[in-house]
Amino acid sequence: MFEMLKDYPILYDFLVELHWQYLITLLVIMFGIKHTKELDWFTDYLTKKKMEKGISWIAAVIVALFFIIFRWLNKETTFDSEYVASLLRTLLVGVILSKLVIDNVTNFIKGKFTKK
Repeated sequence: MFEMLKDYPILYDFLVELHWQYLITLLVIMFGIKHTKELDWFTDYLTKKKMEKGISWIAAVIVALFFIIFRWLNKETTFDSEYVASLLRTLLVGVILSKLVIDNVTNFIKGKFTKK
């Protein structure tokens, strides 16, 4: 997938070691939290607690905990520090991507379809 980046070994290794299932799951959940009415209770609760700026971080940590628990419950796979380190790196990338991609893309779409 990242064969063109093999000339940059640090970047290549970083991208290859990301936990892509977690990243995609997190982006879908972040889109749901931020842009659907079914999950407004989560945003409303955090707004009441004055923690609305931490929505991305809180959701990322909750999803990461579920991934860790499911990995721990699966006896066939090993649970080690490399997995947790990969998950934490992916958590950081996921929060950054959710802020950059989801917010900007939805603002672009809303602006494009509401202006005439």
